[in-house]
Amino acid sequence: MKAKLPDGKDITDPKQTDDYIWYAIQRRALSYLMAQKEVDKSRIGAKGYSYGGFLMWNLGMDPRVKAVVAYFCSGWTDFYRDKAVWLYNNPYVEPPKSPGDKLLLSAIVPEAHAPFIKAPTLWLNGTNDHAGGHERGELNFKMFQPGVPWSFAHQARAHHDTSKLGNDAKLWLEKYVLGKDIAWPARPVSGIKLDDAGVPEFHIKPASPEKIETLDVYYALKEPFNCARIWMDAKTEKKGDTWIAKIPVQNVDDYVFAFANIRYQGEIVISSDFAAAIPSKLGKAVATKVFAEDGNELWTDVDVVEVAGAKGLRPNYPHEVSCKFFGEAPFKAPQGAVMIFEFHCARPQTFTLAVNGPFSADFEIQGSDAWQTLEIPAERIRLLGDRDPLKSWSEAKSVALKPKKGPGITSNITWITFKNPKWKVVDKK
Repeated sequence: MKAKLPDGKDITDPKQTDDYIWYAIQRRALSYLMAQKEVDKSRIGAKGYSYGGFLMWNLGMDPRVKAVVAYFCSGWTDFYRDKAVWLYNNPYVEPPKSPGDKLLLSAIVPEAHAPFIKAPTLWLNGTNDHAGGHERGELNFKMFQPGVPWSFAHQARAHHDTSKLGNDAKLWLEKYVLGKDIAWPARPVSGIKLDDAGVPEFHIKPASPEKIETLDVYYALKEPFNCARIWMDAKTEKKGDTWIAKIPVQNVDDYVFAFANIRYQGEIVISSDFAAAIPSKLGKAVATKVFAEDGNELWTDVDVVEVAGAKGLRPNYPHEVSCKFFGEAPFKAPQGAVMIFEFHCARPQTFTLAVNGPFSADFEIQGSDAWQTLEIPAERIRLLGDRDPLKSWSEAKSVALKPKKGPGITSNITWITFKNPKWKVVDKK
């Protein structure tokens, strides 16, 4: 139960929510732990993963806990995620809050605890995680009291994954729970500016540059929903004590987003603050973005590989990969077009091609040592897989490729290598 009771009425007491029960459970578990003679009561730390991360923002208020690490959940899901009230919706419109919403947001959600947290807090997240959010989670730290240490790191293009974020959690707890002498880097200063020609740039001035092993800048265009963002790598250049990366855009009136991950000696990774700007509001901006011909920047979680004498895109993980740019020029399909889908697959397999979310079709393919081609008309793609057909490929805004399990068929989509789909206009006369 969140803002409403099972009968649809608004909550009138925070104790009516399910989250309150879990907050009470973890406090009792902590009390029981501290009652054991083997436990050093002066050195208690905690970390929580997924919903456990949600709980850490509450536990961080408990003075018995010396430090916490929250994975993914940072709040901002109730009301904001559930109603798609994204921070960078353009225009931004916030629907009215019910009395239950107001009570829940003031007393129960993680962001409500932020001003009262006493424990040094580390947040580890994936930029595209459905629970972690991204930019709004960073707002929690702006509400911390002065003197309470905090840090965060986001793994670019990741969902429930922080495998590339060094040894942050262990080092954070060793520093603040065990009291080890670990130098944690100070926060960098960063932001988006226009260069002399009007092209957007991301500037970052990190602390302790002599200890930096790598500094990677990522940028994304337009998309306000963090799960759907396609983060692209930006080439960086060091000028004095500042790293500068070009982040070209296709439309100067749409948002451009950027952040950097800085890896320090000793396996500490920190992220810069999330930066967002509408270039036209920064000055006389110009649009110069041109996507790579192979399409690797367009798709989530893919690598460019060469197989059977040709380059293609191979998914990094055995889950869906997607492209959100099919509604944008120059990727939009012309009227009357069919999709030309080229792929290489060594084993028989079934995959699902999903369009705009609810439209989809399954394709059973045979293994081959050569590249294969499917010609896919729009009417082959149907609502929920078997209802009304997609009227035209020109209506496609997003396309996703998903593995489908079946008898005798591998469920691992990494066996498929594919090329960015092309369009072919068919004369039906």
